[in-house]
Amino acid sequence: MAEQPQGGKPPEKKLDNIPFIQMLYSLERSTDDLEKMWSESLDKEGVKKAHAELLTLWESFRQNFPVWTEERSSKLKELGFDTLIKRFPLDDEGFKALGQTSALIDRYNQFTVASLYQMQNLLHALTAIKAPSRKKILLQSGTTESWWEAGAFSLIRASVRSLAFTLEQQTVIYEELTKEPHKHNVRPVWMQYMDTLRILLNNELYEAAPTIVIGAIRFFLAERAEITVDKLPADLATKLSGIESYETLAHLYAQLEKVCQRIGFEATPDRDYLVPLIIGSALQLEKLISQPLQPELLEELKA
Repeated sequence: MAEQPQGGKPPEKKLDNIPFIQMLYSLERSTDDLEKMWSESLDKEGVKKAHAELLTLWESFRQNFPVWTEERSSKLKELGFDTLIKRFPLDDEGFKALGQTSALIDRYNQFTVASLYQMQNLLHALTAIKAPSRKKILLQSGTTESWWEAGAFSLIRASVRSLAFTLEQQTVIYEELTKEPHKHNVRPVWMQYMDTLRILLNNELYEAAPTIVIGAIRFFLAERAEITVDKLPADLATKLSGIESYETLAHLYAQLEKVCQRIGFEATPDRDYLVPLIIGSALQLEKLISQPLQPELLEELKA
């Protein structure tokens, strides 16, 4: 056994001699090394079988998606509705025609456009699991090294959830147009906000999170109170602060409101304030969702 330095402790490194930002780049390279090792472990029969099943399932969905949409369009055409999408991808005229229309068929057609864009994104994400997507050119030999990227799976899951949510909302409108009984209940909007929030937090995109956190809080409270979100009290933070168990949430919600008012008009707050604000708000939101709302809060929300 090698002798330990006198005193039994290794010599200490002086922290001021370590460039901390360079340490982050070293960490990035280390994750590449670990990811390569993980990628190599995928070359097993069981993994290959699961991979083949996934690709088969996706190919089945890809082939049947236009058939499914065409069947619904044909049904709506029989009822006298125009489902023609005049242009895709949208050009300048198409974007200028966008609006929050109240006509169900117009909303249905806009959902079609939205789902087509999301299908494009999902197709792009799925390329990462068809073949190794990370590549590195070795300059000395001129060869290219490639391996599977672990992050592709979370990207695909997010894309699938997003597309599913859009199609669920469109299906509700389809059932209204065709007078068919509702067979499918769309997921609550606050759940979609929560999915989006998790993606933003996982990717450290704190500057994009304030409006999403507020949306999740408001839509959750509205659903629990069985009211529409526009019927929530204008002074929601004040209402929350009047109940002891919601005081922390009330404070953070009030801060979020101030931040949201600044977005696009003033400088976004620095991260010394924004990061703990978003993380704290997300924690309070998780707590809010995990417990029944107190009766006194329900009364305030419905008043």
